[in-house]
Amino acid sequence: MSSPKSSIRRSYFIDGLLLIALGLFMLIYPGDSLKIVCTVIGAVIAVMGVIKVITFFTNGADKPWIDLGVAIVQVAVGVLLITRSNTFISAFNIIVGIVLLYGAITMLVGAIRMAKATGITFVLSIVFAVITGILAVIILANPAGFASFIEQLRGIALIIEGVEMLLVLRK
Repeated sequence: MSSPKSSIRRSYFIDGLLLIALGLFMLIYPGDSLKIVCTVIGAVIAVMGVIKVITFFTNGADKPWIDLGVAIVQVAVGVLLITRSNTFISAFNIIVGIVLLYGAITMLVGAIRMAKATGITFVLSIVFAVITGILAVIILANPAGFASFIEQLRGIALIIEGVEMLLVLRK
């Protein structure tokens, strides 16, 4: 059984790599990246819902009716993600800004707590937290505009957040 510390380290490592990968994808393909992400997530959710509907009708006696309702909602959400991706993209802009701002505040608080520490990790934690916070505020200030530019900023911010998470592992 792994310790909580190793579990957190593994989680930070995986999250950091995923954020860097998503950030690079958004940076390279700014116009299409969110539509692709919405379509893929929508397809996965819809397929999972369809599988649950089929499972319900093949093994219906064992399952409560609420499972069928949840499966139908899953299919509907999946289809909406595919067909109405622009609505979800607008909401995504706001969500990413909030998540990045939260991450920047959390990392800044962590860096302040280790103010007695010296070295590059402390300095980089402060610098990355400030940069991530600035980018988050820019994203939140105009979530509907600057689509391609904002997309690239989000990509950069996600890369920075991912690198920041990987740097925490050095401690």
